[in-house]
Amino acid sequence: FGLDDPAMQARLAQGPFLAHWVARVERPRQLAMWQSQYPARIAPVVAMRRGDLSWGLTVPDDGAFPAWQGAGDGLLPSLIQWDSPRHPAESLPNDGVALKALKGVHPRAEVIREQLDWLGAGHLLDLDSGDGPPALVAEFDTPQGARTLR
Repeated sequence: FGLDDPAMQARLAQGPFLAHWVARVERPRQLAMWQSQYPARIAPVVAMRRGDLSWGLTVPDDGAFPAWQGAGDGLLPSLIQWDSPRHPAESLPNDGVALKALKGVHPRAEVIREQLDWLGAGHLLDLDSGDGPPALVAEFDTPQGARTLR
């Protein structure tokens, strides 16, 4: 996801930050079919595995963030489809952490919004237009209070 890009390397040298997000596709075995039907809108699906878990994840051929009409910058999600009917999070204990909001700012917000809406994911990201650099912010409720990742 852009890790070879000098700008990304410089940003990472400043410390950790929220660079990207992933949206789950819930319909079994649909992601690869959709990608073959809409290759301009959905990146190739790469099969992945860790231990007993396996999934398909969209990864652009160039390894960069997903983009639409030249805009992306981490604000368009990669798509993930778990191979098992049960989501892996269902086997984790409830630690009281919940995503409250996912927000983004992008100078070409209208292009990002168009692709999010096409994906059926427009409701997942509160997106604003801004002149500064693209940014992604996640707000969480935790047992220790509100927390924000930038």
